[in-house]
Amino acid sequence: MIPTTARTMLTICIYFLANICFSNTLILEEIQKAIIKDFHLEGKIKLVETTPIKNNKTEAKKSKRPTLSVGRKKVQEQLKRNRMRIKQMQKKSSAPKRPKQHKKNSDWMQSKQQQVANWQDKRIKQVNNWQIKKQKMINKWISERKKFLKRIPVYKKNLLSASDFKDEAILKNTKSTNDKTREYINRHKLQQKKTKQERSSKKVAVKMPIFSDYFVIDSALNVDIKDQGKRPTCAAFSGVRAIEIKMSQQNINKKLSEQYFFWSSKPKCQQTPCPKSGSWVINGYRLSQNATAPNIPLLSNCNYKARAVRGNATQTPLKSGCQNGFAQVVQFSEVQTLPEIVSAIKNGHPVVGGFKLSENFYNNTGYVFKSKVKKTQTSLDGHAKGHALLLVGIMKLPPELKKSEGSICLITANSWGVGWGKGGHACISQKWINAYRFDVPFIALEKIKVL
Repeated sequence: MIPTTARTMLTICIYFLANICFSNTLILEEIQKAIIKDFHLEGKIKLVETTPIKNNKTEAKKSKRPTLSVGRKKVQEQLKRNRMRIKQMQKKSSAPKRPKQHKKNSDWMQSKQQQVANWQDKRIKQVNNWQIKKQKMINKWISERKKFLKRIPVYKKNLLSASDFKDEAILKNTKSTNDKTREYINRHKLQQKKTKQERSSKKVAVKMPIFSDYFVIDSALNVDIKDQGKRPTCAAFSGVRAIEIKMSQQNINKKLSEQYFFWSSKPKCQQTPCPKSGSWVINGYRLSQNATAPNIPLLSNCNYKARAVRGNATQTPLKSGCQNGFAQVVQFSEVQTLPEIVSAIKNGHPVVGGFKLSENFYNNTGYVFKSKVKKTQTSLDGHAKGHALLLVGIMKLPPELKKSEGSICLITANSWGVGWGKGGHACISQKWINAYRFDVPFIALEKIKVL
């Protein structure tokens, strides 16, 4: 049975057939089909249908009437008898006018039948257009996938090190000659200490939340997938996408600047050029949270440069348009355990996480499972290169995969273009996450504000 969130989504699709809604269901359907095909699970997974209307003019099934109590049955029977009497009286009083009335009723019925036929024809045309659009999108993914496979060495070269997934503002030997940067770092240290104290004082185990066949954060699949290019800016892309999702939930469909966010995530490389690549999202979120006004600019005011500049990771100084803030992070939290991560997603908060990558992560067809990892790769050490991803949904896995993959997989959005996975998305299994995640808190974005 399709869960409530899916039924709502499909209802909207039926009546509006929006591109966004179409993209949502198509991504999920293609991921499910890939899992079904490769693991021979026909009939084990309920597919998310992207074409809820069939190409035939069948009448909608009548909904089942609720069971009536004995008293209500008696009332209904009496009302039925009364209606029959009224009809008999009307027949007697209107007998001479029957031919004219009959003609009027017949015309009305024909008019209604024509309206229904027109509605059905219109919907069939929309579905046919939808099928054409669906195939075009799939063809685009296939075309982009060929390009992506050639670029894999570039993405591998720009992975992050384990040290990148730490809070740069509180690393040892931090020196700054800039008063504003020093003030920010000191304030950041105090907040970090306060956060740790709050987490240690709570120590309440979060239970795995209950959800239906799948759950996707509202508007999470509406935002366009971007490509980080030849720079190690995956954390900036994940952090910005989370903000754009929150904006989309407010019907604000604008693109923000990863160029600025990457710069803001590296406090030691803002005033003067530095060669150190990589960053972590918490630095950019904290700087935005502490700002007196929205500080993250639109992409149109601060464009992203896909090529790295040697010796100047942040490409500082940024152009003047990068100071025209539009969005601001208001609240975020750290989540550590899988139940905490799933609970944050269930509450509508996108989660940025850091992972070491197995080889099957690159050339996947919509899912990344531990059972597909080569035996020689099962034990990566803490110094292995990594990558930041945005987690936006949850999907239940059938019992047949529980032993090898766990009970769920998490739907993730990547920053390597639509050629990766299915339209830039994939589902990473519970067992893969446990094996390849970095042992650092993930970041859940909870609240933002815009101008």
